[in-house]
Amino acid sequence: MTTAGKTWRRRKRERPDEIRAAALIEFSEKSFGEVRMELIAKRAGVTKGTIYLYYASKAELFDTLRGSETCESRVGIAD
Repeated sequence: MTTAGKTWRRRKRERPDEIRAAALIEFSEKSFGEVRMELIAKRAGVTKGTIYLYYASKAELFDTLRGSETCESRVGIAD
């Protein structure tokens, strides 16, 4: 396998983490209604379509973060 192939596969595995990290920042700075998938994508360095490969909607992405202990401690999102 080429180095480029290894890099691509590693990046693909890391994408969900990068998307969640970008979303966490956006949701901590703005209300749910103000957050746009385009802004999350830009911050994560991916396209909006890439986000939708991993998350069906902004609500699903938000719910994923809500279940994260890191998110609750960082931005105070509670049930």
